[in-house]
Amino acid sequence: MASQAYPFAVFSGVVFLITLVNHLYMPKLVTGTGKPTSRLSILVPARDEERNIERCLASLLSQDHPDYEVIVLNDGSKDRTGEIIGKLKLTYPNLRSIDGLPLPEGWRGKNWACWQLAGAAAGEVLLFTDADTEHGNDSGTCACYALESSGAGLVSGMVRQRMLTIPEMLMVPVMNWAMMCFMPLPLAHVRRRFMLSAACGQYMAFTRDSYKACGGHDAIKDKVLDDSELAKSVKSAGMRALLYDATDQVSCRMYTNAVEAVAGFTKNLFSVFGNRISLHIF
Repeated sequence: MASQAYPFAVFSGVVFLITLVNHLYMPKLVTGTGKPTSRLSILVPARDEERNIERCLASLLSQDHPDYEVIVLNDGSKDRTGEIIGKLKLTYPNLRSIDGLPLPEGWRGKNWACWQLAGAAAGEVLLFTDADTEHGNDSGTCACYALESSGAGLVSGMVRQRMLTIPEMLMVPVMNWAMMCFMPLPLAHVRRRFMLSAACGQYMAFTRDSYKACGGHDAIKDKVLDDSELAKSVKSAGMRALLYDATDQVSCRMYTNAVEAVAGFTKNLFSVFGNRISLHIF
């Protein structure tokens, strides 16, 4: 029994050490001094998001950044998403909307939507965020400042997860828990090894040059985990991909019931394990 307890204790100690270091090291998004000079494009893919889209866009359209646009792509929604976007456009002149084109062969839906949004954007900074997020008014400014001050090609943020039901509380924290326990962020921020790539797809900001240099969503068109794959692409292009604590700027409620939580969790976890069913079941 003692021979089994020893390696378990070593493993637990390593996990605890990584978690502690990540907690102490992870930088927080801040606004810095002065206002960023880069024009900002905030890009939102949306499909059947009538429950979230008004709250999300209203928060994005209240940014304190001096020069920004918000573009939302309605990706064939069957609910009231398009109607809600149309009403918001009457109030907010810096809101633009586009209708998604049919999905080409070999593409995942979200990646295709984001690629179209990038093509429509006019900004020097591209901030991709999900339709179920809600932002503080300094969210965009923080993204620009982090890119400018760090010189990174990609800045991403771990957002605050809102959880109201037991299934959400059981499943939603797992992905962030896994990243905090097993991904040593100090190494991920300075090393260019692909396995040390961390990002959160709910909040990802690129300079236009870095997005173009890494191939953007076209380079990961068939991947489920767009965030970690984009971080790998940025590193392969010779740039850094940094993960920040964005919990003061952005919140998200990913799922609202057990069915949604189980479906989303199993899809993402399956991709984490390289689509290998034996590891996924384990």
